Amino acid sequence: MVSAADKTILRDLATRYAEMANGEANRGALARLRALNNLKQGRPLVFTNCHLLGPDIEPLLPEQKVEDEALRGVERWFHNALWRSELGDDRYYDPWYTVRAEMFMQPEGLWGFKPNLVHDQGSRGYRE
Repeated sequence: MVSAADKTILRDLATRYAEMANGEANRGALARLRALNNLKQGRPLVFTNCHLLGPDIEPLLPEQKVEDEALRGVERWFHNALWRSELGDDRYYDPWYTVRAEMFMQPEGLWGFKPNLVHDQGSRGYRE
């Protein structure tokens, strides 16, 4: 069961995200993206790829307050999206949060056999 405090925190973040996603700047980004896809002339679009900057932008994000470990990823997603929206690039933000569908997993794994995984942080390469 999700606590009332966690619900309040996530609802506040979702409200802020919805306001940003339904705002004038995001509608302008969508119009520019549609114009580009329709091969209409306009200024070049600017996109910043911040996905690999996770550890670097972590100090810039607000401290996580959600107590439920399962919901910490949702809170982090909202914080990241709100931070990226302030960069001023032409990225469009969908006005929804996508939830992964529930899946039935075989006891042996997704493909019916148990994979043999080796984790080695030192080599950062593939091993059998």
